[in-house]
Amino acid sequence: VLDHAGRTDEALAAYDKGHAAGGLRIAQIVTHHGLLLERAGRKADAAALYRDFLEDVDNPGVGAELARLTAGGPPPRGFTPAHGASVGLFALAVLIGQDPASRE
Repeated sequence: VLDHAGRTDEALAAYDKGHAAGGLRIAQIVTHHGLLLERAGRKADAAALYRDFLEDVDNPGVGAELARLTAGGPPPRGFTPAHGASVGLFALAVLIGQDPASRE
């Protein structure tokens, strides 16, 4: 949400804190983190993030972002705070769905 509200430094700090703690290895989160890094001018960091994720997960969305970045394409424009909130809720739903207790 911080990213989509234009609070770039705070968003980067939150992503860095989450990544240092093991991070959420969810394609949607990796994609948004990478796009923020790109918009902040940290394209090499974004490419490394995408590559690291793709070493373990074959995801066409993250692969497409890496291909676009490698080809020199610009990142998509920023999204709204509501879109940022929807990404957070989606990640939460993925985590709940992965919890075996949620299927009882």
